[in-house]
Amino acid sequence: MKLDWSRPELIMRNIVKKQLNHRSGFLLIETLIGTVFCLLAVWTIAFVLTATTKFHDDSIISYHLFLQRLEGDDFLFTIKKFSATEIELHSIVTDKNYKLTKYCNYVRITGIKKGHIPVLKNVKNIEWQRKKVNQIQIKGEFENDKKFSSTVIFQES
Repeated sequence: MKLDWSRPELIMRNIVKKQLNHRSGFLLIETLIGTVFCLLAVWTIAFVLTATTKFHDDSIISYHLFLQRLEGDDFLFTIKKFSATEIELHSIVTDKNYKLTKYCNYVRITGIKKGHIPVLKNVKNIEWQRKKVNQIQIKGEFENDKKFSSTVIFQES
C-alpha cells in the first residue's frame, strides 16, 4: 500500500482508523481482566468480613458452652477451694476433683493428677471473684477485645 504524501489528512485518518480497529479488541481484554480483578476484590472483602464475624460468633458460642460445662448436669460441680489464680471443683457425678485455671491463652479444667480439657479458647485475661458460697463472678476479655462477664452458680456442697 502506497502512501499519498500529498494528502496528509488521509494518512492520519488511516493511521487513526488502524489504531482504533486494533484497540477495540484490546479493550475487550482489558474489560475482562478488570472484571476479574473487581470480582477478586469483592470476594476478598466478603471473606475478611465473614472471618471476622465468625471469630466473634465462635467466641460467644465458646463462652456459653464454657458456662454450660460449669453449671450443667454433666459434672454437677461444687466449689472445694477458691483462690485468685485457680478454683478447685468437685464433681458429684464423677466423684473427682478438678482445677479451673487460665493457661496461656485459654481456660482449662485439669484433673488433680493428669489431663486437661481446654474449655475456653482465645482468652486475653480472666478473673473470678467469689460472691457467695456457691457463686463465682467471672469477668474477662477475648483476644478480639470482646468482653464477657457472668455469675456462675455451682451446686451446693
